[in-house]
Amino acid sequence: MTNTKRDPLESVPDGFRGGEDMETLYDLLGVSENTPTSEIQREYKEKIKKYHPDNSDREDAEQITFALNRAADVVG
Repeated sequence: MTNTKRDPLESVPDGFRGGEDMETLYDLLGVSENTPTSEIQREYKEKIKKYHPDNSDREDAEQITFALNRAADVVG
């Protein structure tokens, strides 16, 4: 079976700033509420490498990085 998990960062809405909904924060990091901290940190680092403005050509890379940092601060 192939893992077809959707990456919520592929379509971050304009004005998104990390949200207040904890479920959204977990979704951004691609983890669930019962995920160990070490795995949350690993997922965060993986996504930051992919979406950081220095590594990504996306126009919203800075916004995504902000959202990931906010999510990691709150969740991790």
